[in-house]
Amino acid sequence: LSDKKIAAAKHNVFAYRYMDGQEVIAEHDDDQTGAGSNLEVLLEQCGDKGAFIMVSIFFVGKGSEFDSERFHSIKRAAKCLLE
Repeated sequence: LSDKKIAAAKHNVFAYRYMDGQEVIAEHDDDQTGAGSNLEVLLEQCGDKGAFIMVSIFFVGKGSEFDSERFHSIKRAAKCLLE
């Protein structure tokens, strides 16, 4: 990741989907179990077959990981990007 701000994120979760003779689908959780697959489902639901989406997660100060709320936050951010 060449962007220093993104590289400094606590987690970078992503999924992509494209056509290369056949459909190619992949995702990466970056230790946030299920987060990448949630993004993959969103890409499938939107029907876009040529998309890459990444959500970078930052914690400010001594912030704690926000457990179940993190998935809602990741999905909200991803939906905003896909709209």
